[in-house]
Amino acid sequence: MFSPDGYLRRKVHIDCKNIQAVTADNEEKLLFEGPGFIEICENGYIKYKMYNRVKLTGQSIKYLNFNISNLREFCRLKAEEYDGIVWYGNTWLCTSWGSNFNGCFVITGNIDQMETVIDYGDYKKAYPVSTYSIYYLDYPNGYPRIPFTETLKTYVELGGKVIRQSYRKNLIKMNFHGRDISLEESIDQDYLRIYGRYDYNLGVFSFEKWLMESLNFCVASILVPRMIVKYLDDSIKVFIKETRGDWRCSLIAPFMSDEQSGSFKKAFCSYMNYCAKNDNMKFPLLELSEVFLNICHASNSSQQNFMEALCIGCEHCFNKIVKPCEMSTISKKFLDKIENYIKSISDEFDIDTYQQNRIISFIGGLTYPAARQKLKLLVEKNIITQKQMQVWLRYRSKLLHGHTLYKANIEEVEKEIAQLICMFYRLVYQIIGYEGDCIDFDENENVFKYVPFKIVVI
Repeated sequence: MFSPDGYLRRKVHIDCKNIQAVTADNEEKLLFEGPGFIEICENGYIKYKMYNRVKLTGQSIKYLNFNISNLREFCRLKAEEYDGIVWYGNTWLCTSWGSNFNGCFVITGNIDQMETVIDYGDYKKAYPVSTYSIYYLDYPNGYPRIPFTETLKTYVELGGKVIRQSYRKNLIKMNFHGRDISLEESIDQDYLRIYGRYDYNLGVFSFEKWLMESLNFCVASILVPRMIVKYLDDSIKVFIKETRGDWRCSLIAPFMSDEQSGSFKKAFCSYMNYCAKNDNMKFPLLELSEVFLNICHASNSSQQNFMEALCIGCEHCFNKIVKPCEMSTISKKFLDKIENYIKSISDEFDIDTYQQNRIISFIGGLTYPAARQKLKLLVEKNIITQKQMQVWLRYRSKLLHGHTLYKANIEEVEKEIAQLICMFYRLVYQIIGYEGDCIDFDENENVFKYVPFKIVVI
């Protein structure tokens, strides 16, 4: 029986009785072959070594790292373990100049993802069919904060007597459209698992993506899973991913304590529901998730980059919430008359065609509501605060037109970044339909607090 536990250590060595490198097309022509191993390193890289037994040819040399044409092609790797599991992955092949290319030589390389399909055989009843399990390894600095609700009790026995007991929370359960979803930390605290039973009506192959995007948002982190296991109707699909890098970012998480466990559940399911309604199979992530991850990345950079990303993220969100047609603007008929008047006086004032088009383009923008109009509406509806609107208006245009924070007061900038973070979360909550605890920054006490948030019909 297949068990994921053996692949969830920080360092994993997989001996392979045979590894093949084949062309990455439908023909899968053999390039190189031999025994070897795959190693998942502590830094998250997936590496392999093959002891090749196939002579180099004019065809296969194109796939090696010293190809003089500089058009090295990637190939497909097929690695068979001694227990029969065959792993597949795309790679570029590397070897050394001093190798004996008429005989045996060593080939190495990296894989960013490897996958396999395992038949249930006689053990189908032993597997949780129609479910997903996504595993995240414990990082050197621990997991992001998750408000677990259920307690795990462990104890140590010596001579039949309990000599030590310990308690910790390690599980939180949610319900999404009648389907159970759970986040569980392993007993040894070496990995985190998201478990979910998918619904064919909601989409099978997008379900894992929704789970990962929802978790990333709720913990304000960029988490990459070590392993994804799909228990389908007739087989198990397993994916092992490269996990190099660090999840940490400076964006404060929306739910920071166990007291917000109920709000964490609501936000997780609200984000899942938004994913289900807006998923597009053409793109790896939802547009909202892309915006959020850009902010996460920028939070590890300078304060200026962080603030720029927050301003852009907030603008993306309020443009989604407030549609131009819902705001009063100057009528197009009036603007057409102005455009005709500009053209009629162009010769008199020596205005060339380029300048005409610039003026007309600027005036044409008046047919759309200004950002200030949209923000005022959101303040009136209590979606954002007056202070948050003022901070956004103060920095958005300056930063996006080349101004810097070089001479700014660092403490003031940090407070204003905090306001933009809270503004961004409020706008996302309105978009995904979440109601519950909302993080808010109190400038007088210089602390984050929680206030109630309700969605508003606009």
